[in-house]
Amino acid sequence: MVKENIGKEIIFGNDNYTIYRVGDWKHDYKLNVTGTSSQLPASEPTKKHVLSQMEQIRKAEFEWEGKKVNGMIGIGLQLNEDLQKLSAEELINLEEKEYKQILEELDNLKLEDNNKFLSLETKDFLVYKLEMAHEGLQVQPATPYTLEYHLNEIEELKNKEQKK
Repeated sequence: MVKENIGKEIIFGNDNYTIYRVGDWKHDYKLNVTGTSSQLPASEPTKKHVLSQMEQIRKAEFEWEGKKVNGMIGIGLQLNEDLQKLSAEELINLEEKEYKQILEELDNLKLEDNNKFLSLETKDFLVYKLEMAHEGLQVQPATPYTLEYHLNEIEELKNKEQKK
């Protein structure tokens, strides 16, 4: 995917790509998977994609300690073992608080103009190509920088897991 994009440009408003800045969210998130990443949406289509993904995750429900909780809590419990010490009620309250904070932050992000061009050789943004496949939506790094960043993140997660 990456090699075929060398020398190409897209516009920030292209719905077939998600475009992120590397940076920090204003709040410190423990549970919300969107807020635990260092990827901030840089385009309107990316912001819409992130909101849609969060809504889909939150729609999923399961039982935890006899209470119905949403999928964001499920992902948070898998990625952050410290959350397993919290009661279901505490997790529900934390998820709701973080969700509201993420929505506020997304509303206040500086987004690039939808008509502005972006080189797929950029190191200023992380760019992912969205493609529909039999399994559903696939997200693939679209630039060498994004691929390198993505592989480094995977390596960091593996190292973190091995230290446990």
